[in-house]
Amino acid sequence: MLISIRDYTDHGIMLHMVWQEFFIRTEPVGGTEPWNRLREQLADFPAQGGRNIFAAWPRIDEHPGFRRELVITARQENRVVGGIAVLTGHLRLGESRLKTAFFYTPAVHPEYVKKGLGAKLLEHAWQTAAQHGFRLAWSSGHSIFEKKYGFAPLHSARNQCITIEKSALPACCHKSIARPIRLSDLSFVRMLHERDEQEAWGSILRTTGHFSFFWHTWKDCRIVSDLQGKMLGYYLCRIGPDSYLDILELSSLKEDYFSELFGQIRRHAGDAGKSSVRFFLPPAHAGLVFLSQSGCPLNITTEKSSSRRGFAGVFALMNCADALEDMIPEWERRLNTLDFLGKTTECTLVVARESGPWTIRSARGAVSIVPGMGANRVILDRDEMVSLLLGNISDGEWMDHRTGHLDQDAKALVKTLFSPRIPYIWHMDRPELLTGRN
Repeated sequence: MLISIRDYTDHGIMLHMVWQEFFIRTEPVGGTEPWNRLREQLADFPAQGGRNIFAAWPRIDEHPGFRRELVITARQENRVVGGIAVLTGHLRLGESRLKTAFFYTPAVHPEYVKKGLGAKLLEHAWQTAAQHGFRLAWSSGHSIFEKKYGFAPLHSARNQCITIEKSALPACCHKSIARPIRLSDLSFVRMLHERDEQEAWGSILRTTGHFSFFWHTWKDCRIVSDLQGKMLGYYLCRIGPDSYLDILELSSLKEDYFSELFGQIRRHAGDAGKSSVRFFLPPAHAGLVFLSQSGCPLNITTEKSSSRRGFAGVFALMNCADALEDMIPEWERRLNTLDFLGKTTECTLVVARESGPWTIRSARGAVSIVPGMGANRVILDRDEMVSLLLGNISDGEWMDHRTGHLDQDAKALVKTLFSPRIPYIWHMDRPELLTGRN
């Protein structure tokens, strides 16, 4: 795509306007230009309002979500003057999986900062990602871009942690040992993680490549096994600030093994000279339930953010029709757990600046999405639509106001499909981990 950017230069009294032309393009897979050379050029440019991902992560091409065809560059006479990377992933919403594009901060040559090039790169990246069939988009720190496309936060309160005094943890670890993780242990770790994720909401699917890319953190993981070598569980730790040992992830093969895991964590904290342990885990995590039932005092703290996007960035719909289709597995699961099996009803979603409307029909627990206007219309803005989809509207008054004109069955359908959820993304899967804001 050829674009022109006005460059105003003040020479004395006269104000000259010069048109500068740039070619913005996607980088072809296996292009003639070596990736390392292109990355090094982009790494030298300042990021527009955030962290330069090309400089911060020299191995970004090894990230499991990296696709060279989703690297967008701006060139002037074959000279690279800017670029942006879009990474890929899947957001897990119960039984549904939504293909998601993660937009990171554009890097722009110092000569062209504040001349609109960063905005053009974001715009071209959006159009490119839309052509690749993404359902959702994630962004962090691009307010004009985010307002234009109706981004909304997924996590209202992000950095929740549970702090426990080391001395309050179980001291039982005489039947187990803790050792550093080995590559051969990854299948065990993945198996436990996938089991813990079965009922997850708002998490990001973890791939095999995740472990190799973030091995600098995962190498601190500890496998807990019994004295015969049978693996009981694992915990991922880091040395936190001040008196804290941080636990970023934790899982046990059986509930009976939690006492040994927490005993090893207590010993680890003592060896590291830490008096407290902070757990960054989902609120309903089985390990925290175990501690609570054991009478262990849990100090829950939540760090608030003054920013609308919080700590976790914001999400927007890229393809509403396909996103609705992808939600059918989760919606059918919900309807089949409630008294909808014998009912047939429908509601119509009318979303501003979208190609719809779409009629959602429920017939004896089966859901279908039909383009066109049907009964029981609900009119939404783009940010309201994505908030509903992500389960982030918990205001009962808002829901009652928007559904008050619907018939009783349709009102119940809307409230069931779009019921509030408490999302959680594991620390190691958070997209902002690459931005340095995690």
